Amino acid sequence: MKTTPATPLAPTACTTTDVTTPVSVSTPASAKPANLTATAPASPVPSGTKPAAAVTTVRDLSKQAPHSPRNRLAGFVVAKRTVDKCRASLAGSLGEYHYDCPLDNVLFAFKGITGAQFAAAVRMAKNNEEIGAWLIANGTPKTPAEIKAWSDQVEASRLSDDPAKSAYFEAACTKLGLDPKKATTFDWLEADDRASFGKSASRPH
Repeated sequence: MKTTPATPLAPTACTTTDVTTPVSVSTPASAKPANLTATAPASPVPSGTKPAAAVTTVRDLSKQAPHSPRNRLAGFVVAKRTVDKCRASLAGSLGEYHYDCPLDNVLFAFKGITGAQFAAAVRMAKNNEEIGAWLIANGTPKTPAEIKAWSDQVEASRLSDDPAKSAYFEAACTKLGLDPKKATTFDWLEADDRASFGKSASRPH
């Protein structure tokens, strides 16, 4: 179930569901972004070569949904889903999903990184743990408490709270059998994945 709404307010760089309202999180003025190349995963892959270890866990997103956005990596919601899409992008198996979409950029904005920088880290990493360590060490410094507060807020967010997107969200939720007044954005994403892939869709874990 990947029907893209005609309204320009709907996602244009994701699957039809990978969009959420950006969450503002206060960052101390004194906090400076860390050196984005300072902490590289062990045994980096030489420039210009394809990912090695990461390919062994790549999901073919034309056949299987990415992780639920609830699944946290190093404390960050969205991150595991973003990793799945990034790996699939590198492997040419994105299906109807898109990497570096609005949902991914909620994470990137919070950490002060770009999709290209994140993709470079994924390309070098052997596993998700190394990517999580990279997220912690790079971009805008965040304390564990800040990460948890941000993740909790994003997980609880609802597109129905955004007047510009509420009409689209209500129609999409109704089509999936969800109550738009109660459903969170993550509820919607998971329901759409299940509708598209059935039992092969990821469940929160």
